[in-house]
Parts: sequence; structure tokens; C-alpha cells
Amino acid sequence: MLGEKHTVKQIRYSLISYSCSYLEQNYYLFDYRDDVIKSFESVFDFDLSKKVMSQAEIKKILQYKK
Repeated sequence: MLGEKHTVKQIRYSLISYSCSYLEQNYYLFDYRDDVIKSFESVFDFDLSKKVMSQAEIKKILQYKK
């Protein structure tokens, strides 16, 4: 999992740094990506590679999967 690849400090830094900025018409620009974020994608099975996402795409990623 994440703890085996990355230190707690690296994970914390990535979570703090990962952010987005509102563009217009419910589109957001994601301006930070690193190896920890890439690991999140594989561990939690979602795609954060898109630089620009709509609000609907973000909500789909954030919804709870059973």
C-alpha cells in the first residue's frame, strides 16, 4: 500500500499540495501531481491524471464505492 512506497511525510505533503482552481462553467484546473498521487490512483482505483475536470467528474471520483 502507500506506507510501503512513501513516507508519511511524503503522503502528507502530497495531500496538502494537491489542489485545484476554478476556471469557468464548473471546470477546475488541477495543478499538482507527483508519484504519491499516482499511487493513490492505483490503490483507490480512480483517475486523477486529467489536468482539467468538470464538477460532475470530480463528484463521480469522490462518491463512495461499495
